[in-house]
Amino acid sequence: MRYIGVDLSLNHTGLAIVDDNGSILVTHEIKVDTKKSTWARIIETIQGLSIFIEGENEMSIEDVYFGLNAKGAKDALRLSGALMYHYYLRCKKEPILLYATSARKLVGLSPTCLKTDVQIFIMQRFNICSELRLKVYKKSVNIIKEGADKLLTPLIKEYKEIKKKKEKILTCSSNQQLKEIKEKIELVKKEYKKAMLKISKEIEDEFDLSEHKADALVLALAIKRYKEAQKEI
Repeated sequence: MRYIGVDLSLNHTGLAIVDDNGSILVTHEIKVDTKKSTWARIIETIQGLSIFIEGENEMSIEDVYFGLNAKGAKDALRLSGALMYHYYLRCKKEPILLYATSARKLVGLSPTCLKTDVQIFIMQRFNICSELRLKVYKKSVNIIKEGADKLLTPLIKEYKEIKKKKEKILTCSSNQQLKEIKEKIELVKKEYKKAMLKISKEIEDEFDLSEHKADALVLALAIKRYKEAQKEI
């Protein structure tokens, strides 16, 4: 049995296949020209995935998240539907749809962890790099997280305190204070994500493990645990 995980996107799709023992058989990426029409990108993505959808397998596709981008969600649903139908035609099975947060939880990761955390998890799970190199990356991530927490904790505390006072006494100055603190919080978060993305890119360049491949591997690993959980219900 082969377990296929697909981190599906109209721009950059990741695919991973693991065997019954949880060993990696394939990792692959499909990059599509974003200047092409939605229809052309769907066709190109499905064609790129098609060569891997054969034989005895189970497939997990990252489910579509409905955020603020309605058009993006609509296009993603079309792509997801196309892949689901193609998979059914090939394998006569229903694919598993999992949100990234659900797949992470199934394999033991925090649902809200960042892409870099997923890459480090995959490197450790599959012994992709030496223990020493893994420690270096973990240390770098921890330093960034601790630095962000050090800046965010007092800001969030101050924000809550002012908001609590504001609920009792409505003033223009407290509104301005809340706005300024919120801007500082967003700036810290932005710099935090930027620093984490830099590490993510370093991992991709050094070990050919992009965030898309890492997410696809998590989806593939999650299949067995999902099915086991379904049997227990």
